[in-house]
Amino acid sequence: MTLEVNLVCCLSGTSDNKPVCIPHSQPQPQNLQAPAYPAHAPAYPGSHPGIPQCSYNNAVVDAMYCRPHEMVFLCKEAKLSLSGDDFTAYDTAGKKWYQMDSSALSVTGRRVLYDEHAKGVISMKRKLMSAHKTWTIHRGSKAEDSQLLCQVKLNKVPGSAISVSVFLAGNTSSHFSTPVPDYAITGDTKMKSFFVCKGQQPAAEIARKLAAESARLRYLGKDQYAVKVLPNFDHVFILGLVVAVDELYFD
Repeated sequence: MTLEVNLVCCLSGTSDNKPVCIPHSQPQPQNLQAPAYPAHAPAYPGSHPGIPQCSYNNAVVDAMYCRPHEMVFLCKEAKLSLSGDDFTAYDTAGKKWYQMDSSALSVTGRRVLYDEHAKGVISMKRKLMSAHKTWTIHRGSKAEDSQLLCQVKLNKVPGSAISVSVFLAGNTSSHFSTPVPDYAITGDTKMKSFFVCKGQQPAAEIARKLAAESARLRYLGKDQYAVKVLPNFDHVFILGLVVAVDELYFD
């Protein structure tokens, strides 16, 4: 499966039918709006030391991939890839941000996400001999155990529900001997939409449909979807999670 991705900013509104990522007693975020991309900023993230970096402790790959405003990647699936979840990420001007390549010959299905300078920023692979279906995400291009960033584990739940737990490297948290994940991913396989939360804080939304003022974005089609990353979250990390969930449920 090949994914073609475009980046836009300043998507207004949220879906009315979201699963609840935060307790009902707390107000849910409404009318999320991102400021326009700073005029002084270059197209590539992290290439200008003056750009505000991650305000909170949400950087996983690198703080340069955290932005103070919302980011939306538009993704179009293609049917011609023989190597798995390849995709290319562009901005609205057609400038390439990232290219993910994978190998059909790899037993673990290893994938590498390259930046515009052909540097591998993250790699990922299927974990073999695991009680639960699991993918691992690593810093760099070699998927080395020493560069492990997280494990993405499928939770066994009935029906069409999506339930995935993400454990960052070094996580030793537990509650009554049950491991506590750093991120939780929930959604619905029939709608092919899901949400990423850090604890009770929403981090990203992935959906076929997203409310938008532009008619071009109002319905993305059956082979397209959007990845909306909330401010101050690591968008490269989120892209890795999207591919992992796609592998766990849809391939």
